[in-house]
Amino acid sequence: MGLPSGARRRRARRSGGGRRAGHRRGRDRRVTAAAEPDVVRVGVLLAGGVGARVGAGLPKQLAQVAGRPLIEHTIATFERSGLFDELLVVMHPDHVDAVRALVGDDGSGVRRHPLVRAVIPGGAERSDSSRLALEHLAGRLPDDARVFLHDAARPFVSAEVLRRVDAGLERADAVVTAVPSADTVIEVRDEEVGGCRSEVLAVTPPRSHMRLVQTPQAFRLGVILDAHRRVRNDPEFAPTDDGSVVRHARPDVAVLVVAGDAANGKVTTAADLAEARRRLADPEG
Repeated sequence: MGLPSGARRRRARRSGGGRRAGHRRGRDRRVTAAAEPDVVRVGVLLAGGVGARVGAGLPKQLAQVAGRPLIEHTIATFERSGLFDELLVVMHPDHVDAVRALVGDDGSGVRRHPLVRAVIPGGAERSDSSRLALEHLAGRLPDDARVFLHDAARPFVSAEVLRRVDAGLERADAVVTAVPSADTVIEVRDEEVGGCRSEVLAVTPPRSHMRLVQTPQAFRLGVILDAHRRVRNDPEFAPTDDGSVVRHARPDVAVLVVAGDAANGKVTTAADLAEARRRLADPEG
């Protein structure tokens, strides 16, 4: 099986032997980057939604921000990090051709973003899009490949966060990013109050234990693909992120939580889009 060019370059630079990834289980899991010189890193940008809350008449990922589509800012951020061997974009089926043209994958022979190896259609739900991306990669990449799943509508992810997640994969097979919650988070239940069905407070977890989950979330390919396959036909489980898929389907796998970044917000509403335009027009602002 051929490796992407970046992995081949790392192999050429190797100066000593290292333990093979396939023999990590049952041994010291604190594997350093030097011990995995041939590891493949793939960034998967998930853009399968239609952006109804933005109200822009097209997916938020294609909204113009500082002279180019929002998704192109996210692609550029991943490219600048220097961490990835390739990128894969998962787009709403109605807009796959537009993104292929954007990155130069329209048959024209001109590639603006050569690191983007493919643009594929997503599924009905976010978890479907993740699984389709993983199935696309599984046919040609090894199980120990590092797959970073990221919301394409988060263009402000920093290279520092990406490196932090990558470092987490040196000692765990699943890593998610999160930030502390500044607000108290409560759990509610339905109950009849004054003759009306209402939400009432059920549990107030300690705020010190609460985190707001972000992306990127990164995994060994074999682990996250196995987890998604296990939950695919589970009608009782409705995941909203990939870390919860691993937690539900693979309780034997610890999901490491590393620090995210409050600046790494997701563009979800029209107000978010306006703020993204302000920030990207004036990166120092």
